[in-house]
Amino acid sequence: MSHLVVLKFVAAHYIFVGVLGLVSYAIGYRLTRRISYDSFLEEVSMCTSLGLGTLAFLIFLIGLLGGLYILLVIAACVVASYPAFPRLFKKVRSTLSTLRARAIALSGAVLLWSIPLMIMPLYPPTAFDSTMYFLASAKIYAHNHQVVVTPFLRLPVLTQLNEMLFVLAFLFYDDIAAQLIQLLMLVVVVCAVAAFSQKYFSKEASWWSAALMLANPMVLFAGAVAYVDVSLLLFGTLAAYSFWNWFYSRERLWLLVSGAFCGFAASTKYPGLFFPFVLGLITVYIAIRERKYSIPFQLAAVTTAIAAPWYVHNYYGTGNPVFPFFPQLFGYSWWSPEDVQHFLSVMKGIGFGHGLRAWVLLPWHLAFRQDVFFGAMPVSTLYFFALPVLAVFAVKDAKVRKLVGFAAALTVFWFYSQQELRYLLATAASLDKLLSAIPFSRKWSHHWIVAALIGAALTYGGWQFARGMVRWSGPIPATPQQREDYLTQRLPTYPAYKLLNALKGDNYRVYALYDVNVAYYADGTFMGDIFGPARYAPIAQSLTDGRALYSGLKRLGTDFFLVNSTGWAVKVPEDAFFQQHFKLIYSRTSVRLFQLSEEEIAPDVSPSKGR
Repeated sequence: MSHLVVLKFVAAHYIFVGVLGLVSYAIGYRLTRRISYDSFLEEVSMCTSLGLGTLAFLIFLIGLLGGLYILLVIAACVVASYPAFPRLFKKVRSTLSTLRARAIALSGAVLLWSIPLMIMPLYPPTAFDSTMYFLASAKIYAHNHQVVVTPFLRLPVLTQLNEMLFVLAFLFYDDIAAQLIQLLMLVVVVCAVAAFSQKYFSKEASWWSAALMLANPMVLFAGAVAYVDVSLLLFGTLAAYSFWNWFYSRERLWLLVSGAFCGFAASTKYPGLFFPFVLGLITVYIAIRERKYSIPFQLAAVTTAIAAPWYVHNYYGTGNPVFPFFPQLFGYSWWSPEDVQHFLSVMKGIGFGHGLRAWVLLPWHLAFRQDVFFGAMPVSTLYFFALPVLAVFAVKDAKVRKLVGFAAALTVFWFYSQQELRYLLATAASLDKLLSAIPFSRKWSHHWIVAALIGAALTYGGWQFARGMVRWSGPIPATPQQREDYLTQRLPTYPAYKLLNALKGDNYRVYALYDVNVAYYADGTFMGDIFGPARYAPIAQSLTDGRALYSGLKRLGTDFFLVNSTGWAVKVPEDAFFQQHFKLIYSRTSVRLFQLSEEEIAPDVSPSKGR
């Protein structure tokens, strides 16, 4: 019976993400129906990516107006894109009918390899950034049926195109579906890299490039949790891919598609601005050389139409379109200068420097000292060992040189911005395509068995990582009780929020000290972070005085005060005032939850303090 419950749980979630993938493909196909694709793999990756970006963009526009009538939007998109479905089914049927025994065997092997990866997103969200911000903000938008400013989360505004797909998951299903959307994006970007390699190099290269991507634990991890890095990887890769197609074909539609993906990338994360900037510079160079001056304006027009609404929203909410960066230019209209500088110093502190010595040691650190880049999971060391070979073939092959230049530009941008390891995912996609271009001996490498064995060897490290993650996570929590047990085991403060949700629903405000990563699980208003209007410092400084602590919390409108002592030496006041106005309603190990007295306390105006 328990196995049947798990099977239903898994099937239902994969049906959801499968339907989303089909709808996205149909939308993308209708938008690009005049494009002639080189292969079915290229068509599927391009169309599905474009459809996902379009859906997210429409959800955002509707969310700005209020009333997220997403069902109507999706229904309209499906109706408009209906002609794509019969064609897709016919294409799939035709492909299946022509499959050979070896293709079926390889497909079965790939499916078996993928089982650990397919299981990874099925666990309740506990990854730090997902429960601190990405899912927490999407949950607020879904609850309000509107994209709003979130003053008490890590950032009040941000470019959040990917979070719009999380909103979709919340409105139709749950947070597991949100994580599976990231897995869908990972599958699509792997298909895109394989399609690119097949188109411009060889069929074997397509297998190896896909294998190289799946060899990275960081890539697999990002594709299984509710982060947004795979989204940036997808849109950035497709922006470069479609631009490459335009560069060699000069078909105007490919340039417009590249502009759309540039807009999606810039709407996902600020680092996504790299793609329209660099590709825009290339179009300016080409326009001047060929005297076709409209080229950069075409790319910029599409990019701006998609990305600009996000930056206008940021400006409207905080007075800064790229909040909280460049405060000297846009001012400190939302956060205090102290908060902004603290945030920027934390960002700059990641990595190991920006000087010449850091440049020289960069390849070594990326291969063997990845801990300095604040990476939760590593990237493959295969890139390091392939660099000398890659350098040789870059001299001989013009296509390889262009890819080397693009990957190098991405690395430079990453090096001088924020050296966090997962921000290198887009560079990894470029390197995959590069390494797959290295020509091996034609006599043996073209044999399908040899190519498959090489691919399997390349992905072994990734497969080991995925299997280890599944073993560490345990059985899939398929029932509500299993989910509760799983979260309680991994998030010690979770039961306190569960109690609040049961008592108050969403009608409460809780200040959580040193517990920012559990914001998503609070149905009410969550407060408490190292930055922003509810930062820790003033509250932590009041822990020796019950009255001062009470006043500080009440100024924020707090109803409940949660103290997480896990890893922190936190002592609450012991004076009479604290005992009278803080009622302990939950206590377990290092977690305590207090309810604040509702009566207003007059300020202390005794003569000793009044003089």
